[in-house]
Amino acid sequence: MSSESRRTIRSWHEPLLGTVIQITTRGVEAGPARDWIANEIDRLQSVFSAFESTSDLSRWKHGHPPERCAPELHDLLGEAEFWRVASRGAFNPRSGALTDLWNEAARSGVTPTADRLARTCHELAGAAWVMSGQYAHQLPGCEDVTLNAIAKGRIVDLAVAGAVRAFDVETVLVNAGGDILHVGLDSATIGIEDPARPYENASPAVRLRVSNRAVATSGATYRAIDVGATSVGHVSDPRSGQPAMTVASATATALDATTADVLATILTVLDPDDGIRFADEVADVGCYIVTRSGDTLMNARFSELMSSSEGGGDRDDGGDRTDAGQAEGEATPLCGEHLNPESRNSNEDEPEARHIDDPGPS
Repeated sequence: MSSESRRTIRSWHEPLLGTVIQITTRGVEAGPARDWIANEIDRLQSVFSAFESTSDLSRWKHGHPPERCAPELHDLLGEAEFWRVASRGAFNPRSGALTDLWNEAARSGVTPTADRLARTCHELAGAAWVMSGQYAHQLPGCEDVTLNAIAKGRIVDLAVAGAVRAFDVETVLVNAGGDILHVGLDSATIGIEDPARPYENASPAVRLRVSNRAVATSGATYRAIDVGATSVGHVSDPRSGQPAMTVASATATALDATTADVLATILTVLDPDDGIRFADEVADVGCYIVTRSGDTLMNARFSELMSSSEGGGDRDDGGDRTDAGQAEGEATPLCGEHLNPESRNSNEDEPEARHIDDPGPS
């Protein structure tokens, strides 16, 4: 195999829904593929963002005619509703209202009353739109919709799929703040962070080897908020309104980043045993759960992938190594030598796309 066909380009890019992105492409057209992915991520963020008033999602929430809904948004709304029903409300695309409630509590130092939480959960119950053919028709309450718990994975899926179709590349690896998608040849060894030791130089709790799979991690350990003297997780249970505090971190691996992304959130909310059972009902999904008390649970599929990583030993098969499970908004380097700022982008003759000066963990 020629050195040109094995050319690897690695670069850091500005945030996607609050997370820094690392894109690694390998192949004859590694540079153009990298640029395509970066540009598609920018475009799709303008479709799904709940924070940009001009995004397709924001306009749809505030009454934009459903027949003008972007096809990518229509499809993701359909998938979000599927997961809301399948999880019996553990995933709710309107749970941003609970996030706002707990952020208000953090500012005031006063915990929301049980009555207020119950009223908010009652208001969030049920669908916020109805799918009808090509259209997603808004229902009362759709103004609360955010798709952040599923949109990041979908953006990565769509951007990578487009690049693989359009360019001659062997492998693409995208790390979106610890949510990872690998597509192509070779494999990637993924380190899952120990939530009890969330340090940049700490050894991963476990490793697994993946090929053409995605890995995502969520949990109460990451982005905690303080309400008075009490620290609570940033993920709330849409069924009770309370912060999800039993699970410290939940990792899901699936064939696509959309599924891994939403399942990581669902597994954070569910009781750990229920989470394992739920993951086993989804085809080819692995899960790894760490409770606040330090107990660990994994299903059989995750164990198989972890055993594959252990069986690979230290041999170099051309695969990549990266770490998952960092706090959202951070991204880890693929391996130690890339901690050197001068080596964070290995491309020397292609222009960098939106390269930032200090993309490492803050």
